[in-house]
Amino acid sequence: MNVELHTPAKAETFAALFQHIKLFTEHINILFQIDKMFVQGMDSSRVSIFEINLPAAWFDKYELTQDCDVTIGINVNILSKVLATRDKSQIVRLQLQNPGDDKLFVDYVLPPTTATAEPAAACAKKKTAASYDKSFEVPLLEIESDMLMIPPMESQAEFSVPSVKFATIVDQLKLFGDTIDLECSETAIQLSAKSLDHGKMSVEIPIDDLHSFSINEGESLTLSYSLAHLHNICLYSKIAPEITIYASSDFPIKMVFSLSSSVDVVVSAEARTEAQIVFYLAPKMSDE
Repeated sequence: MNVELHTPAKAETFAALFQHIKLFTEHINILFQIDKMFVQGMDSSRVSIFEINLPAAWFDKYELTQDCDVTIGINVNILSKVLATRDKSQIVRLQLQNPGDDKLFVDYVLPPTTATAEPAAACAKKKTAASYDKSFEVPLLEIESDMLMIPPMESQAEFSVPSVKFATIVDQLKLFGDTIDLECSETAIQLSAKSLDHGKMSVEIPIDDLHSFSINEGESLTLSYSLAHLHNICLYSKIAPEITIYASSDFPIKMVFSLSSSVDVVVSAEARTEAQIVFYLAPKMSDE
Protein backbone atom coordinates (compact mmCIF):
# COMPACT_ATOMS: atom_id res chain seq x y z
CA MET A 1 0.00 0.00 0.00
CA ASN A 2 1.29 3.45 -0.89
CA VAL A 3 -0.75 6.59 -0.18
CA GLU A 4 0.61 10.12 -0.66
CA LEU A 5 -0.50 13.70 -0.08
CA HIS A 6 1.49 16.39 -1.90
CA THR A 7 -0.82 19.40 -1.54
CA PRO A 8 -0.01 21.27 1.69
CA ALA A 9 -3.65 22.14 2.43
CA LYS A 10 -4.70 18.50 2.06
CA ALA A 11 -1.85 17.30 4.25
CA GLU A 12 -2.87 19.84 6.92
CA THR A 13 -6.46 18.62 6.72
CA PHE A 14 -5.40 14.98 6.98
CA ALA A 15 -3.29 15.69 10.08
CA ALA A 16 -6.09 17.68 11.75
CA LEU A 17 -8.56 14.82 11.24
CA PHE A 18 -6.60 12.54 13.53
CA GLN A 19 -5.46 15.23 15.95
CA HIS A 20 -9.07 15.70 17.04
CA ILE A 21 -10.28 12.09 16.75
CA LYS A 22 -8.22 11.28 19.86
CA LEU A 23 -10.84 13.25 21.84
CA PHE A 24 -13.42 10.62 20.90
CA THR A 25 -11.58 7.31 20.97
CA GLU A 26 -8.13 5.82 21.62
CA HIS A 27 -8.03 3.19 18.86
CA ILE A 28 -9.44 3.05 15.34
CA ASN A 29 -9.45 0.81 12.31
CA ILE A 30 -8.57 2.60 9.07
CA LEU A 31 -10.03 0.83 6.05
CA PHE A 32 -8.28 1.39 2.73
CA GLN A 33 -10.68 0.25 0.04
CA ILE A 34 -10.16 0.30 -3.70
CA ASP A 35 -12.03 3.58 -4.12
CA LYS A 36 -11.69 5.30 -0.73
CA MET A 37 -10.27 5.48 2.77
CA PHE A 38 -12.92 5.02 5.46
CA VAL A 39 -12.89 5.29 9.25
CA GLN A 40 -15.79 4.75 11.62
CA GLY A 41 -15.71 5.01 15.39
CA MET A 42 -17.72 5.69 18.52
CA ASP A 43 -16.78 7.76 21.54
CA SER A 44 -16.23 6.05 24.89
CA SER A 45 -19.57 7.23 26.29
CA ARG A 46 -21.36 5.82 23.22
CA VAL A 47 -23.12 9.13 22.61
CA SER A 48 -21.59 9.98 19.23
CA ILE A 49 -20.41 8.20 16.08
CA PHE A 50 -17.99 9.62 13.53
CA GLU A 51 -17.18 8.63 9.96
CA ILE A 52 -14.27 9.82 7.82
CA ASN A 53 -14.72 9.29 4.11
CA LEU A 54 -11.88 10.24 1.73
CA PRO A 55 -12.20 9.02 -1.86
CA ALA A 56 -9.11 7.76 -3.67
CA ALA A 57 -9.26 10.82 -5.97
CA TRP A 58 -8.73 13.08 -2.94
CA PHE A 59 -5.17 11.74 -2.53
CA ASP A 60 -2.29 12.55 -4.88
CA LYS A 61 -1.31 8.88 -4.98
CA TYR A 62 -3.48 5.97 -3.84
CA GLU A 63 -2.15 2.48 -4.54
CA LEU A 64 -3.19 -0.76 -2.89
CA THR A 65 -1.17 -3.97 -3.06
CA GLN A 66 -2.92 -6.67 -5.08
CA ASP A 67 -5.96 -4.36 -5.43
CA CYS A 68 -7.50 -5.68 -2.23
CA ASP A 69 -8.92 -3.88 0.81
CA VAL A 70 -6.49 -3.23 3.66
CA THR A 71 -7.51 -2.64 7.29
CA ILE A 72 -5.03 -1.31 9.83
CA GLY A 73 -5.67 -0.85 13.54
CA ILE A 74 -3.84 2.04 15.12
CA ASN A 75 -3.48 3.99 18.36
CA VAL A 76 -4.81 7.47 17.61
CA ASN A 77 -2.56 9.18 20.17
CA ILE A 78 0.56 7.75 18.51
CA LEU A 79 -0.67 8.64 15.03
CA SER A 80 -1.51 12.21 16.09
CA LYS A 81 2.01 12.63 17.54
CA VAL A 82 3.52 11.47 14.25
CA LEU A 83 1.32 13.80 12.21
CA ALA A 84 2.14 16.72 14.51
CA THR A 85 5.85 16.55 13.54
CA ARG A 86 5.20 17.27 9.87
CA ASP A 87 6.44 20.58 8.51
CA LYS A 88 4.07 22.48 6.26
CA SER A 89 6.06 22.02 3.06
CA GLN A 90 6.50 18.25 3.39
CA ILE A 91 4.82 15.50 1.41
CA VAL A 92 3.05 12.82 3.46
CA ARG A 93 3.66 9.19 2.46
CA LEU A 94 1.94 6.22 4.15
CA GLN A 95 3.23 2.77 3.27
CA LEU A 96 2.40 -0.79 4.26
CA GLN A 97 4.70 -3.28 2.62
CA ASN A 98 2.33 -6.26 2.83
CA PRO A 99 -1.23 -6.70 4.15
CA GLY A 100 -0.95 -8.15 7.64
CA ASP A 101 2.32 -6.40 8.51
CA ASP A 102 2.58 -5.02 12.04
CA LYS A 103 4.07 -1.61 11.15
CA LEU A 104 2.88 1.39 9.16
CA PHE A 105 5.71 3.40 7.60
CA VAL A 106 5.17 7.16 7.55
CA ASP A 107 7.58 9.44 5.68
CA TYR A 108 7.73 13.24 5.41
CA VAL A 109 9.83 14.51 2.52
CA LEU A 110 10.28 17.82 0.75
CA PRO A 111 8.74 18.03 -2.74
CA PRO A 112 11.18 17.14 -5.55
CA THR A 113 10.85 20.64 -7.06
CA THR A 114 12.25 22.13 -3.87
CA ALA A 115 15.47 20.20 -4.25
CA THR A 116 15.92 20.57 -8.04
CA ALA A 117 14.41 23.86 -9.17
CA GLU A 118 16.20 26.13 -6.67
CA PRO A 119 19.91 27.00 -6.43
CA ALA A 120 21.86 24.68 -4.13
CA ALA A 121 22.61 27.41 -1.56
CA ALA A 122 18.94 28.44 -1.34
CA CYS A 123 17.86 24.82 -1.06
CA ALA A 124 20.37 24.14 1.74
CA LYS A 125 19.23 27.26 3.58
CA LYS A 126 15.59 26.24 3.29
CA LYS A 127 16.34 22.73 4.61
CA THR A 128 18.30 24.14 7.53
CA ALA A 129 15.62 26.66 8.45
CA ALA A 130 12.56 24.58 7.69
CA SER A 131 12.79 20.82 7.78
CA TYR A 132 14.58 17.58 7.16
CA ASP A 133 13.09 14.38 5.80
CA LYS A 134 11.58 12.25 8.58
CA SER A 135 10.61 8.59 8.80
CA PHE A 136 8.46 6.76 11.33
CA GLU A 137 7.47 3.18 12.09
CA VAL A 138 4.04 3.13 13.73
CA PRO A 139 3.04 -0.12 15.48
CA LEU A 140 -0.27 -1.57 14.31
CA LEU A 141 -2.91 -3.30 16.42
CA GLU A 142 -5.55 -5.94 15.90
CA ILE A 143 -8.79 -4.21 16.87
CA GLU A 144 -12.01 -6.20 16.98
CA SER A 145 -14.87 -3.93 15.93
CA ASP A 146 -18.01 -4.37 13.88
CA MET A 147 -18.97 -1.85 11.23
CA LEU A 148 -22.20 -0.07 12.16
CA MET A 149 -24.77 0.17 9.40
CA ILE A 150 -26.37 3.58 9.79
CA PRO A 151 -29.70 3.75 7.95
CA PRO A 152 -30.62 6.75 5.77
CA MET A 153 -32.16 9.52 7.85
CA GLU A 154 -35.27 11.48 6.95
CA SER A 155 -34.54 14.88 8.49
CA GLN A 156 -37.31 17.26 9.52
CA ALA A 157 -35.01 20.29 9.32
CA GLU A 158 -31.74 20.89 7.44
CA PHE A 159 -29.50 23.94 7.38
CA SER A 160 -25.95 24.98 6.47
CA VAL A 161 -24.00 27.64 8.32
CA PRO A 162 -20.38 28.86 8.37
CA SER A 163 -18.64 26.37 10.67
CA VAL A 164 -16.52 28.98 12.48
CA LYS A 165 -19.59 31.03 13.40
CA PHE A 166 -21.40 27.94 14.66
CA ALA A 167 -18.34 26.83 16.67
CA THR A 168 -18.05 30.28 18.26
CA ILE A 169 -21.69 30.16 19.37
CA VAL A 170 -21.19 26.67 20.83
CA ASP A 171 -18.09 27.83 22.76
CA GLN A 172 -20.01 30.78 24.20
CA LEU A 173 -23.06 28.70 25.13
CA LYS A 174 -20.76 26.26 26.93
CA LEU A 175 -20.02 29.06 29.44
CA PHE A 176 -23.66 29.06 30.53
CA GLY A 177 -24.58 25.38 30.74
CA ASP A 178 -23.83 21.82 29.72
CA THR A 179 -26.82 21.35 27.39
CA ILE A 180 -27.67 23.14 24.16
CA ASP A 181 -31.32 23.52 23.20
CA LEU A 182 -31.85 23.71 19.45
CA GLU A 183 -35.14 25.16 18.23
CA CYS A 184 -35.97 25.12 14.52
CA SER A 185 -38.97 26.81 12.95
CA GLU A 186 -39.85 28.27 9.57
CA THR A 187 -38.64 31.72 10.68
CA ALA A 188 -35.43 31.16 12.66
CA ILE A 189 -32.92 28.84 14.30
CA GLN A 190 -32.50 29.47 18.03
CA LEU A 191 -29.72 28.07 20.21
CA SER A 192 -29.70 28.43 24.00
CA ALA A 193 -28.07 27.16 27.19
CA LYS A 194 -28.86 27.83 30.83
CA SER A 195 -27.96 26.89 34.38
CA LEU A 196 -28.99 27.96 37.86
CA ASP A 197 -25.57 29.48 38.58
CA HIS A 198 -24.86 31.27 35.32
CA GLY A 199 -28.26 32.23 33.94
CA LYS A 200 -29.24 31.80 30.30
CA MET A 201 -27.82 32.69 26.89
CA SER A 202 -29.84 32.58 23.67
CA VAL A 203 -28.76 33.15 20.07
CA GLU A 204 -31.16 33.53 17.16
CA ILE A 205 -29.87 32.89 13.65
CA PRO A 206 -32.13 34.46 11.01
CA ILE A 207 -33.00 32.20 8.11
CA ASP A 208 -31.54 34.75 5.67
CA ASP A 209 -28.11 34.32 7.26
CA LEU A 210 -28.01 30.57 6.57
CA HIS A 211 -26.29 29.20 3.46
CA SER A 212 -29.21 26.82 2.98
CA PHE A 213 -32.34 25.93 4.93
CA SER A 214 -35.31 23.62 4.66
CA ILE A 215 -37.92 22.40 7.11
CA ASN A 216 -41.13 20.46 6.78
CA GLU A 217 -44.04 22.81 6.30
CA GLY A 218 -45.55 23.81 9.63
CA GLU A 219 -42.82 21.94 11.49
CA SER A 220 -41.28 23.10 14.78
CA LEU A 221 -38.47 21.21 16.51
CA THR A 222 -36.96 21.51 19.98
CA LEU A 223 -34.02 19.19 20.68
CA SER A 224 -31.26 19.06 23.31
CA TYR A 225 -27.63 17.90 23.04
CA SER A 226 -24.46 17.73 25.12
CA LEU A 227 -22.41 20.90 24.74
CA ALA A 228 -19.20 19.09 25.70
CA HIS A 229 -19.60 16.63 22.81
CA LEU A 230 -20.72 19.37 20.42
CA HIS A 231 -17.69 21.46 21.36
CA ASN A 232 -15.33 18.60 20.39
CA ILE A 233 -17.17 18.10 17.11
CA CYS A 234 -16.91 21.81 16.29
CA LEU A 235 -13.11 21.65 16.44
CA TYR A 236 -13.40 20.56 12.81
CA SER A 237 -14.53 24.08 11.92
CA LYS A 238 -10.81 24.81 11.46
CA ILE A 239 -10.58 22.59 8.37
CA ALA A 240 -14.06 22.91 6.87
CA PRO A 241 -15.68 26.28 6.12
CA GLU A 242 -19.24 25.02 6.34
CA ILE A 243 -21.25 22.63 8.48
CA THR A 244 -24.53 21.11 7.33
CA ILE A 245 -26.88 19.97 10.09
CA TYR A 246 -29.72 17.48 9.71
CA ALA A 247 -32.14 17.43 12.66
CA SER A 248 -35.03 15.14 13.45
CA SER A 249 -36.90 14.23 16.60
CA ASP A 250 -36.59 10.53 15.71
CA PHE A 251 -32.83 10.30 15.02
CA PRO A 252 -29.49 11.59 16.33
CA ILE A 253 -28.49 14.92 14.86
CA LYS A 254 -26.24 14.53 11.82
CA MET A 255 -23.44 17.04 11.19
CA VAL A 256 -21.44 17.00 7.96
CA PHE A 257 -18.15 18.82 7.36
CA SER A 258 -17.18 18.91 3.69
CA LEU A 259 -13.40 18.52 3.35
CA SER A 260 -13.02 19.00 -0.39
CA SER A 261 -14.15 22.62 -0.28
CA SER A 262 -11.51 23.46 2.33
CA VAL A 263 -8.54 22.99 -0.02
CA ASP A 264 -7.42 25.00 -3.05
CA VAL A 265 -7.56 22.16 -5.55
CA VAL A 266 -9.88 20.98 -8.26
CA VAL A 267 -11.42 17.60 -7.55
CA SER A 268 -14.05 15.56 -9.30
CA ALA A 269 -17.72 16.08 -8.47
CA GLU A 270 -17.74 12.60 -6.92
CA ALA A 271 -14.80 13.43 -4.65
CA ARG A 272 -16.31 16.75 -3.63
CA THR A 273 -19.46 14.92 -2.56
CA GLU A 274 -17.72 12.21 -0.57
CA ALA A 275 -14.66 13.87 1.02
CA GLN A 276 -16.14 14.61 4.41
CA ILE A 277 -16.30 13.83 8.09
CA VAL A 278 -19.73 13.07 9.50
CA PHE A 279 -20.86 13.03 13.13
CA TYR A 280 -24.02 11.58 14.65
CA LEU A 281 -24.84 12.88 18.14
CA ALA A 282 -27.61 11.36 20.23
CA PRO A 283 -30.04 13.83 21.84
CA LYS A 284 -30.32 14.31 25.57
CA MET A 285 -33.43 12.81 27.05
CA SER A 286 -35.81 15.11 28.91
CA ASP A 287 -36.24 14.50 32.63
CA GLU A 288 -39.92 15.33 32.38
